Amino acid sequence: MDRPLQVLYLRDTTFVCGPGKTILNTFRTLDTSRYALTLVVPETGPAPNTFVERADALGIPVLRIEADGVAKVGAVRRLARLLRERRIDIVQSHDFLTRRLTVPAAALAGVPHVTSVHGWIANTRKELISRRIDQALIRRARHAIVVSGRLRQQVEQAGMSAARVLLLRNALLLDDYPEPGDSPEARRKLGVPIDSPVISIVGRLSPEKGHQLFLEMARRIVEHVPNACFLIVGHGPLRSRLEAETKTLGLQQRVFFLGHRTDMHVVYGATDVLALCSFTEGLPNVVLEAFAHGRPAVVTRVGGVPEVVTDGVDGFIVEPGHVDALAQGVLALLTDREMARTMGAAARATVAARFDFRRRTRRLESLYDAIVSGRPATQESADTGTIDE
Repeated sequence: MDRPLQVLYLRDTTFVCGPGKTILNTFRTLDTSRYALTLVVPETGPAPNTFVERADALGIPVLRIEADGVAKVGAVRRLARLLRERRIDIVQSHDFLTRRLTVPAAALAGVPHVTSVHGWIANTRKELISRRIDQALIRRARHAIVVSGRLRQQVEQAGMSAARVLLLRNALLLDDYPEPGDSPEARRKLGVPIDSPVISIVGRLSPEKGHQLFLEMARRIVEHVPNACFLIVGHGPLRSRLEAETKTLGLQQRVFFLGHRTDMHVVYGATDVLALCSFTEGLPNVVLEAFAHGRPAVVTRVGGVPEVVTDGVDGFIVEPGHVDALAQGVLALLTDREMARTMGAAARATVAARFDFRRRTRRLESLYDAIVSGRPATQESADTGTIDE
């Protein structure tokens, strides 16, 4: 090919979450002499879009597309025209809305469609129906990239052949994470007492994340460690309910609601232990980020979490919904500081050894090369082995 391979990404979001970070870091690590990446974001109105702002700052070409109406027929036609006019070689969707646009548009334009699958939330009947529709859309893509082995099983069980489902776990650029250490200054910035042990939960304030379990765990921990503090980082529909529950439990002096943060290095710098209380996950970036900062984690055995955490080595794994086990794991780390330091060092080593983003990108490039050359993608080797290892 006499020009870089043209790849177009679509992502429907207004803030930088896990999938958005993956897109941004993919751009940072792609071989730009061989691949050119353009980002398309559905138009969402005049509200600020921090994801687009970050993309602009990195120099990613960003295009807006109006996603009008329920059927979005006009948006599909506009996307198909865009794919043809820009001579796109591969188009990649990253969520339910962009799959709804990309499946028909890619077919109209004759462009191979790859889709990234990060997992589903199914708290309501509407979300369950959307999941079924989404799985049907995923089956129409040339390939699905999944972020965990558990998610690969789910996509295959939904009817997509194993040869078309490729495992590329989430990863980090350790360049972005300096060597970890204690940070009294981070606690000062957050208004947390410097001498208090700090336990953090990071994620959308939504039922599947288990924040009510986190609060009940906090109540049990303060019975043993009265000066412990708890950071709740993120926004979402449960905030007012969780704030009320905090008062009911008498924890309003110990629990800090920080909202959405762009200075996560400060949050992790102030944290002793990350708690992940979720009932469902894909492969959570928050665990990788805590590990990169040298912080151990107490996590639930859901989704791809056991593919990251090794129980007793870099954290503790407990069964979902078991608040006693969550509290016991956190207390063990708070009361044995040497064990916590050893696990924290092992956590950072886990990221360096198994979740390096540059290695992930090389594997992704191998997938793109296989698609445009017509070779079977699942047989294509990469730096760390086969793409679907």
